[in-house]
Amino acid sequence: MPADRPVILLMHKDARLRQRLTGQMEAWCDGSIEVIGLNEDELHTTLNGKDAPKRLVGILTADAQTLTSKEVEKYRGVRVEALPADTFASAGDSLFSSPREERGFECAMERLFFKWTPSESACEVALTGKSNTDQAMRLRWFLFLQGIAYSWHEANIDGIDATPKRDGKDGDLIKGTAIADLYIALGIIPDARNAFGERLYDLVVVGAGPAGLSAAVSAADNGLSTLVIESARPGGSAVSSINSIKNYLGFPGGVTGTKLIKLAMEQARQLAVDIVPTVEAKLLKLDPDRPLRYLIEVSSRNGGPAQVSAGMVLLACGTTHRPLFPNELSQEATREKPLRDTGKIQYGMQSCDAIGVPKNDVVIIGGGDTAGQAARLFKRSGSTSVRLITKKTEMSRRLRKLLQQEEITITKAEVIDLVDEGAQVGVKLKGSKEKFISADKVFVLTGGDPHVKWIADSPVDIKLDGKSSKPGAIKTDIHLHRRRKELPFATSAEGVFAVGDVRIHSRRRVGQAVGQGVAATASMEQYLDYKDRWKQVLDHTNPSPARRWRDTTL
Repeated sequence: MPADRPVILLMHKDARLRQRLTGQMEAWCDGSIEVIGLNEDELHTTLNGKDAPKRLVGILTADAQTLTSKEVEKYRGVRVEALPADTFASAGDSLFSSPREERGFECAMERLFFKWTPSESACEVALTGKSNTDQAMRLRWFLFLQGIAYSWHEANIDGIDATPKRDGKDGDLIKGTAIADLYIALGIIPDARNAFGERLYDLVVVGAGPAGLSAAVSAADNGLSTLVIESARPGGSAVSSINSIKNYLGFPGGVTGTKLIKLAMEQARQLAVDIVPTVEAKLLKLDPDRPLRYLIEVSSRNGGPAQVSAGMVLLACGTTHRPLFPNELSQEATREKPLRDTGKIQYGMQSCDAIGVPKNDVVIIGGGDTAGQAARLFKRSGSTSVRLITKKTEMSRRLRKLLQQEEITITKAEVIDLVDEGAQVGVKLKGSKEKFISADKVFVLTGGDPHVKWIADSPVDIKLDGKSSKPGAIKTDIHLHRRRKELPFATSAEGVFAVGDVRIHSRRRVGQAVGQGVAATASMEQYLDYKDRWKQVLDHTNPSPARRWRDTTL
């Protein structure tokens, strides 16, 4: 992160309240953005003086009319956002005294980041592409959570191109940008200490969510050479929201998933863990040349080796969105793809999505609490109509009552097809009186499935819950129903362990995932000790001084 951070000015007349707001906003941004609190006179002096912030990206104020016409013209690229009066009325020790105030603050910050057009000198990355696509929204949300200033250039091209900026100079153009590419290009994750594919790792962790990073830190602390590979972005579902994790030990005021994962990655780097976020695991197989070791075949957008060697493997690959049409070759799935590419259909939802569709007709496909809460958010954000479509309602009774009070319609039906109607999307239904509904945007919130297809396709026999035609979560320890006692978190393949949401009976809690990661490394120690397996499993060419398993004959 550059020393010259993006700057947000916050204007309020109350010095005590201003100080508390700026401090908590900086904590929320995790230091990625500098927040300066000023009164009205100080604001005008700062904006018109010689020492105006070079990387000013936004102004938060109780009154958007505070700026003079001259200042508005001078700072045309700076987003001015009015915080709701409730935010400034909070009198307690914390920033917000009610969920409504917190939501107002979130929306103001999201509008600031999603509608700004800062000058090029203030930006760390320039993006080019269609701004209304699903991928564009995910990239901008990622930058928002990281506190990274960006500029957007509208262009009718396939995918999104990015030009990172370092020390005021343009970096290499990235074609078809993905979030994982930005982690490396912006220096959020440094290059691995070892060239990918050249080292024999003691442990390879597949997935960089809370469970995977927790295990990596614990294993590296024990002296095991550790690699973490991730196909999307470190943090998994934990970094997909601005909302704080309220029940995580050691953070009485709560902690955002983004901050927690940042701290975890910094800890992993200090312990010499290699993290590569642009690699996707494709196949797991035994190493024919090294007994008790594995090879993981991978695909990488940046090219490079096709496989990596692992003494042990930890599967922490989480979940993937459950598709509406599981058969990728069906006509329905074929018609759905271009709608996703243009942003008319979106899997998953962030709170900022409601900002982009005011006064529009929205359809949400899903029947759980997440779908219900999303429907309420769209309704409060000004959508003309919000409809929930689900085969089975699984949300709480209290939430169903709230939806009824807010006049949000729940239609019990099955979605059998989606049709491109130009400006809108047509949703074909089965099992209800209505057979067709039109919407400006469709959100699919049908939950997720364990990311195990690549494991099911692998020659290594790892037992999965469910049928072979629809593999489920990974079975471990007691769920294998063997006569012998299994190590906690051990799978049916020796030296392969599973933790987090990909494991059977996961509760989808960050604290639980972190605990499982640590516990799995304890099982790895027992695995290595049994009959001196460590002599064949571990790499002995350059062992860490912290590793207690050492071959003194070498």
